[in-house]
Amino acid sequence: MAVSTNRIIFAFLWKLLERCGVQGIGFVMAVVLARLLQPSEYGEIALVLVFVNIANVVVDGGLNTALIQKKDADGLDFSTIFHASVCMALLLYGVIFALAPFIAAFFGNSHMAVLIRVLALSLVFYAVNSLQRAFISRHLLFKQLFKASVVTVVGSGAIGVLLALKGFGVWALVAHHLSSALLACVVTGVMLRWRPTLHFSFARFRQLFDYGWKIFVSNLLISLFVNIRGLVIGKLYAPAALAFFDRGKQLPSLIMENLNTSLQTVLFPAFSAEQEHRDKLCAMVSRSIKTSSLLVFPIMVWLFVVAEPLIRLLLTDKWLPAVPFVRIFCLSYMLMPLQTANLEAIKSMGRSDVFLRLELVKKVLEVSILVGTACVSVYAIAWGVVAYNSICLFLNLHPSKRLLGYALQKQLCDMWPPLAASLVMGCLIYAFSWLPLPCLPMLLLQTCVGGMTYLLICHFSHMESFRYVLHHVHSILSHPKGFTNSSLKDHQKGSP
Repeated sequence: MAVSTNRIIFAFLWKLLERCGVQGIGFVMAVVLARLLQPSEYGEIALVLVFVNIANVVVDGGLNTALIQKKDADGLDFSTIFHASVCMALLLYGVIFALAPFIAAFFGNSHMAVLIRVLALSLVFYAVNSLQRAFISRHLLFKQLFKASVVTVVGSGAIGVLLALKGFGVWALVAHHLSSALLACVVTGVMLRWRPTLHFSFARFRQLFDYGWKIFVSNLLISLFVNIRGLVIGKLYAPAALAFFDRGKQLPSLIMENLNTSLQTVLFPAFSAEQEHRDKLCAMVSRSIKTSSLLVFPIMVWLFVVAEPLIRLLLTDKWLPAVPFVRIFCLSYMLMPLQTANLEAIKSMGRSDVFLRLELVKKVLEVSILVGTACVSVYAIAWGVVAYNSICLFLNLHPSKRLLGYALQKQLCDMWPPLAASLVMGCLIYAFSWLPLPCLPMLLLQTCVGGMTYLLICHFSHMESFRYVLHHVHSILSHPKGFTNSSLKDHQKGSP
């Protein structure tokens, strides 16, 4: 069934609100924790989380994506994948529990084993919550997700801050992450009211696995190579170096991942509904690129310019070594939405084989760059991410010409207007950085001038994507009840 434009926009806005609201609150909690704790403690927990993050991808197995992509997925499909995911989580926890002492010995940190064993308990909670989120994505119920996520992030953040104030050190971070996984599972379940049955179908599992395993391998490769940098830095350099690397990545990724995840979550089911209509799918991809570029480029350019006063103001001078990493990752993430729209279109057409081939090629490239930069410095590793993402841009865009008729030149033309406007804005606000102002007035000045400059350029240049967004914002404000929870009600009545 096709999904209306207004419903996609409402779903995207709720998902974006969920991501921005939750990450915004979470960021405030993280700032408080960063002021209370030392960079070395952050580096220690970041290394442990590498293993947990990779294990989470294994638990997912690509089967949740298969549930969203399948046109006629019903309650039996969801229950089947639920039981498979929970069993995988329990099995994987046993493996991690047994290997924890050997991992700790490899990194020369004796008490790392107990940290891994405790944090890995979140795998079971993640298995349950991942099915809940698949149900939400399929039915575009992001209003429920927003409410549940706010409760989760406030509750887990309060636990982490309280323990940090009590002097628990790294264990405050452990409690923060573990309580976040538990609360997400419980609160989302209460909000959603979806429950699995005791039924399991091997036939349905095989059908979903046939599509999902390729997505799983792709996601596993992505996770391995995103997190392998943390392993390399943790092994070759001091824990504080990993903390500065991660903190520098966190600020731009807080913005980029919110938008990117919102796009992925909403675009994939919307694209899947139009998978048999190539022209309409191509138009939807083009629109998503124009709209995401309008939002991402100015924010990334702004963050690149204001990185130093922002770090000083939020995290204090002890975190200043993270400033170069903030700027490097701003450059790395700028073109991410362009890649996201193309990859989601490929997956929605059922071409998980193309998606997998792309990831295999990219991972060969990524490991080559990592090997070449690992022993140089942590900064070289970060610049390697920029080089990798730049090359991946062209690799990810290439299949769209054959599958959708959406050529690279057309895609670059779609993103060029907001990019040009953002660069002009960036040059202007950079000039203000030479003024002898304290951090807060400097940030306010650069933000206000930058925002006004960008909006004026978009307006007077008659930028098509800007006018499109204004039109739909006006439409949403004029008809605030346009998005309902009919999908949830229909499901609860028995509709697939």
